[in-house]
Amino acid sequence: MKNKLKNNLDKILIYFFVLIQIIFDMLRTTSIVNFEIFGLSILELTNLVLVFLIFLIVLIKNPKHIKVYIIYFIILGIYMCLHYYNTTLFNIDAYKRQTPNFLSESYHILITQGIPLIMLLSIMNTKVSKEDITKLLTYLAFGISIFIVSLNILKLANLGYGSGQIKYTIFDWLTYNNNDYTALTSKGWFSSTNQISAILFMLLPITILLAFKERKGKNYIFLIIQVIAMYMLGTKVATFGIILSFIMVFLIYIFTSLIQKEKMELKKNLPLIIITIFTFLLFIVSPLGYKYLREKEDYSEFKLNDDLKNIQKLNCSTINSTEENQDFLKNMIYKYKDEISLPDFVLDAYPVNYDYHYWCTFMQRDEIPFNDFREMKTNILKSIYQNNNNKYDKFLGMGYSLNFIYNEKDYYYQFYIYGILGILVLIGPFYLVSIGSGLEVLKKLKQKATFTNVTILMTPFIGLLVAIMSGHVLERIFPLLVIALTTGLSYKYILEKK
Repeated sequence: MKNKLKNNLDKILIYFFVLIQIIFDMLRTTSIVNFEIFGLSILELTNLVLVFLIFLIVLIKNPKHIKVYIIYFIILGIYMCLHYYNTTLFNIDAYKRQTPNFLSESYHILITQGIPLIMLLSIMNTKVSKEDITKLLTYLAFGISIFIVSLNILKLANLGYGSGQIKYTIFDWLTYNNNDYTALTSKGWFSSTNQISAILFMLLPITILLAFKERKGKNYIFLIIQVIAMYMLGTKVATFGIILSFIMVFLIYIFTSLIQKEKMELKKNLPLIIITIFTFLLFIVSPLGYKYLREKEDYSEFKLNDDLKNIQKLNCSTINSTEENQDFLKNMIYKYKDEISLPDFVLDAYPVNYDYHYWCTFMQRDEIPFNDFREMKTNILKSIYQNNNNKYDKFLGMGYSLNFIYNEKDYYYQFYIYGILGILVLIGPFYLVSIGSGLEVLKKLKQKATFTNVTILMTPFIGLLVAIMSGHVLERIFPLLVIALTTGLSYKYILEKK
C-alpha cells in the first residue's frame, strides 16, 4: 500500500492541485482571499507549496533535464533583476502611483507566471501517463461546468456581465423578452467570465475527443453539460468557441483519417452527431444568440451641447495645460461622464491632472459615447509608456508596480508591464513547446498526424490565440495553468519518447 502511494504520489498531487483550482477561483471572490500567512495570501501560498512539491517529486523520479531547467531559471533570474532595475528608472511624473518594489514585483511574476511554468515542466517530465492527464482535464472541465449549470438552475449564480445575482435561468431562455441579453448570462461563482470562457474553450476539444474515441454515456453527459455551461457564460469566446471546436474537431478527424488512410466511423459516432446538431440549435435561444437574433439596437444619439463644444476649442498641447484649462476639462468630464459612458474607476486611476493631453484629445474624439474600456485603458498605458520615454521599457517593461488597472487586453498588457524580453521569458516556453510539437507532427506526418495528437496539439494554441482577442488569459493563474497543462500534454503525446 505504501509503495503504491509512493509511486502515485505525483499523480495524486497533480490531480489535487488542478481540481482544487475550481474552488480556489470561487474563493477569490470572497474575503478568504485576504487571509494571509507571512504576508502571503493563503490561497497563493497553498498553490506555491503544492506546485514546488510536485516539481520536486517529478525531478527526483526523472532528473535528466535538470541542467536545462537550471539554465532557464538563471535566465529568468537575470531578467527579473534587470526588469526590477528598469522600474527604478521610472519617471514618476508619467504616472504618480508607480512604486518600485522587488519583492512585490517578483511575487506577482511567481504567482501568475511562475506557477504555470513550473507546472509545464512538471507535466513534461512526470511519469503520470498522458491518458491520466487527459482524463484529469475532462474532470476539470466537468467540475467547472457543473458548478455553472447547477448554480444557474438554482438561481444562485452571479451575472456573467455586470454584478449581482441572476434573475433568469436557462428555463427562461425561450420566454425572455427584454432588451438586454446580459441578464441571461451567468458565471456561477467564478471570478471572471472571460477567463472561465477561455478555459472551457481550451478544454472543449478534449471533451469532444473523448466522446469521439470512447463513446461512453459519461463522456456524452460531460460534453452536453460543458456546452450548456459555455452558452450560459454568454461571451463571444465561449459561444463561438463551442461552434469552432466542433467544426475544428470534425475537420481534424476527416484530415487525419485521410492522412492515416483510415475508414471514418460516422455511424458509430451517431450520438455525437446528434449532440452536435443539438449544440448548434441551442445557439438560437442562448444569451448571445438572443443578442444577435432578437435584441433590438439602441440608436439613441449623444448630442454635443455648448459645454462640450467649448472643449473642441481647447488646445490639447501639454504646454497649454494651465490650471484653468485642467479644472475646466475635469469639470466637463465629471459632468458628462455618464452620458459618454466613462466609468469612475478609470478617472480614479488616471485623473485629468496626470495627463491633460490624453484627456483633452479623448474628449475631442468623434466617437462619443465611448464604450470600449479595454481600448481606453490600453491607450492610457500607451500614453504612460510614451510619457515615461525610457528606451529600455520596450524590452524590460514598466513593471507590475506601475499599479495601473488591468487593461483586459493580453499581449498589450504584457508588453507594457514585462517588455519584449519578459514575454519571451515568461510566455515564450509555451510557444516553444507547442511549436516544437507542431513541427514534429509536420516532420513525421504519417506517424504523428493522428486524430488524438492533432486535437490535443490544438488546445494550447486556442488559449494562446484567444489571449490576442480577450483578456484574463495570460495574466491570471487559472487559465495560464490550463495552457501549461495542455502544452505539457501535447508534448507527452507527440514528443515524449517511450
